[in-house]
Amino acid sequence: ESTEINNRSYRAITITGKPNLLISSIEVSPSFQMVNGEIQVRYTVTNSNAIGTTVSNSATILYVYFSDDANITSGDTYLGQANIPILQVGDSFKGTITGNIPSNASMGKRYIGGIVDVFNRVAESNESDNSRTIEIDVSRAIADLEMLTWNIPSAAPGYNSNITVSYTIQNKGNADATASTIHFYYGDSEQLTNLTSLGT
Repeated sequence: ESTEINNRSYRAITITGKPNLLISSIEVSPSFQMVNGEIQVRYTVTNSNAIGTTVSNSATILYVYFSDDANITSGDTYLGQANIPILQVGDSFKGTITGNIPSNASMGKRYIGGIVDVFNRVAESNESDNSRTIEIDVSRAIADLEMLTWNIPSAAPGYNSNITVSYTIQNKGNADATASTIHFYYGDSEQLTNLTSLGT
């Protein structure tokens, strides 16, 4: 050719996509609770990093429900909710929702579940993966052990010296508690890490 510098050209294009919000994990504590008992639901909401996923264009809400089956819907018993911020691709948001087992709950294996973007505020690439469930056992009678009092000396003579610990354990539940073991530990701070066992 007479000139080789005019063989190329370009135009800017915009790659469009949609976010995909999902509950990547859900946990309930305790996993065994009585009617009206309090539970904590820990969750992680993620904007999936699949190809074509984009930033969520608005904040949304996560609802948590109690259900007799694993198919969680907005028609199940409401337990609580949390605001979910705008999430970049691959980003996650973690939190905890506290609720109570319904007073009319049936006994046995039941389900705690969450639905993110329950009102479809965010247009997503996949609208069918917004829920997740976890099992919980419900009972009308359950033991609830609490250390009512305990006392220790304000000072110890030194390394390898003996101390006396006095305590009172109370069962505040409505069922008998089976035999259990109490462990006492020593630590350098109030943090429950790097502890040394003192005995049982």
